[in-house]
Amino acid sequence: MKSILTFVGVLFGFSVSHAQDYIKAQYQIESDLNITYGSATDVAGNVRDLTMDVSYPTNAPDRSCGKPLMIIVHGGAFMSGDKGGGSLVTLREEFAKRGDITASVNYRLGVLHTDKQ
Repeated sequence: MKSILTFVGVLFGFSVSHAQDYIKAQYQIESDLNITYGSATDVAGNVRDLTMDVSYPTNAPDRSCGKPLMIIVHGGAFMSGDKGGGSLVTLREEFAKRGDITASVNYRLGVLHTDKQ
């Protein structure tokens, strides 16, 4: 039992120390905006492109397991909202500065959005 607890303690200590790289906003980032990842038909029959913005660190070290991916989805109960809301842009960029690849996505909105864009 003691050896199991020691193993778990060492494993936990290693994982926590390894995660420290992603706490400080230390990386430079680039963003690719309005990438079309699909399309959807709204309730009025209009086909709309579904887009996302992606931010990623440019000078973060490559790990053997890759970089973490964070997907940010705006609120709005599928009736309103946009990936470009001010706080979502900040959130996307701040996670990228910490080493995550971060995507903020738009999705098909409900009956309140039936005009052609």
